[in-house]
Amino acid sequence: MISRTMIPRALRMAVLGFSILSGCATEIMVNKSGPSYPPFSENCKLAYDYGDFGKAYTLINSGSFVQVGSISVPRGGPALTQGLKDLVRPKSCQLGGTLVLLDKSSNASLIVLRKIQ
Repeated sequence: MISRTMIPRALRMAVLGFSILSGCATEIMVNKSGPSYPPFSENCKLAYDYGDFGKAYTLINSGSFVQVGSISVPRGGPALTQGLKDLVRPKSCQLGGTLVLLDKSSNASLIVLRKIQ
C-alpha cells in the first residue's frame, strides 16, 4: 500500500526526472543533400574544421569532396567543442560524411562533406 508521504516524494521525483530529461535534450536538425552513400558506423572517424559555404564550395569544386548534408544545432555555438562533436558525430556518420565544417558566423550550422576516393 502507498502511504501519503510516498506520493509527494514520487511526484517530486517524476517532475525532477522530466525537468532533467527535457533540459538536457538538444535538438538537432539534419538535412540530407547530394548523392547518397552508405552510412558509416556511429563512431566513425571524422575530420572537423571551420568553414562557411564558400570553403565547402571550393572543396567541392576541387573534385575532392561532395556535400552529403548539413546539420543545425539551435542551441549550439560557434566553437568546435568536444560536446558539439559528440552530438553531431552519429548523424554525420549516418550521412556518410568524412569532414564536418562549422560556420563560425552562424549558430552551430555544420556542413557535412564526404571525401571522394
